[in-house]
Amino acid sequence: MTTIGQADFDILAGIGPIVSTLARLGVRYALTGSLAAVAHGVGRAVGDVDLVAELTPQQAIELAILLFPGYAVDQGMVETALTEHTSFPLIDLAMLLKVDIVLPRDRALDRSALDRARPTTIALDISPLPLITPEDLILFKLERAAAIWPRRGVDWYDLEYLLKFRKDLDHTYLDAQSAALGWMRGLTTARAAAQTEPLALDMTLEFERQMLDGAWVQQHPSLVYVEGTRRDRIMGAAYEWQRDRERHPDADALGLALDAFKWRYWDCDDPDASEQLVAMVVAHAGLEVSDVVQR
Repeated sequence: MTTIGQADFDILAGIGPIVSTLARLGVRYALTGSLAAVAHGVGRAVGDVDLVAELTPQQAIELAILLFPGYAVDQGMVETALTEHTSFPLIDLAMLLKVDIVLPRDRALDRSALDRARPTTIALDISPLPLITPEDLILFKLERAAAIWPRRGVDWYDLEYLLKFRKDLDHTYLDAQSAALGWMRGLTTARAAAQTEPLALDMTLEFERQMLDGAWVQQHPSLVYVEGTRRDRIMGAAYEWQRDRERHPDADALGLALDAFKWRYWDCDDPDASEQLVAMVVAHAGLEVSDVVQR
């Protein structure tokens, strides 16, 4: 298990109130997504957080009320997520950190993933958090990677990295779940790629294996980097301010931060979602979307 220093874990400050509120409401939850991947050894940056949570409609309403005014939440997104068993974002207005609340679907994999999650220390001076197992994370990453196949995005990278690095995987469980969901071909392809393809183009497979094997023995993967959310956003806003001061002399710090936030979470496949997130935060700040600097 990877324990990462507190200095780079500003990101956890943004989820502290959320997880404590979920616990207060008696909601089962677990850390998943990119932060869980890093906790299980994947070497990459983290920009936002995913929490899978068994929320009822009433608990979702109470969560939004209890987190106000520190977090922005759109009730329409919450209602859609509850109906379609998808996810909705919570925005930490202090750090402009996006936390996605993922609602489990009514299937064996989702129920099993929450049952198997275990309290885990993933950062110094932070209380243990329920963490999804590497096997269940692989399965969810496999599902997401299949949605854009044959393009290979970050989910495929995480999938290959976990299959390469983790030497304690329960492959019997992986096979059983993949077969039940009809994903066996995808898992077989990922396993083959993990054995034959280096993750980086400038690295030989032999060197990669030596590096990952050595990291596994130390129980600490090399090149792990977790984005310090508050620090990076402040630096980003400062850069925006300096660069755009002459161009937009009347822009305020909030406007620049919102602009940075918009581009930080821009998704080429769904630009409307980025605009919606910005509009939600702007509404909480009492501004109009037109007040946000546009490029």
